[in-house]
Amino acid sequence: MGLPHSQVLKDHLLRLLTLRPALTDGGCDGERTLHICIINDLTRYPERFFVASERAAVIILPSANSPMNFDTAIVVHEPQYVHRLLQHGKALYGKNRIESLDAINLLEVIE
Repeated sequence: MGLPHSQVLKDHLLRLLTLRPALTDGGCDGERTLHICIINDLTRYPERFFVASERAAVIILPSANSPMNFDTAIVVHEPQYVHRLLQHGKALYGKNRIESLDAINLLEVIE
């Protein structure tokens, strides 16, 4: 959600793109191994963050200690919930795709 706040995240995104397998010539979504998007309208979308694979998901939760921190996470292995998170991520990915090193290099780092 929003632009990267640190160079560390931007560098991580660049590294992920260099590690992923190249898309097939068909380029269909079924072949994708990585989905990255940016949602810039933060007034319409609440802050949220998760990482999901076919078998598990990590969900970042709001902090119990500070209203501005997200310092707690849970790991989910329940297949139906993990599948729903994957579908949610793919729906978010559809509008604001970041699919190249150039696209990540153009992102502004806030801090």
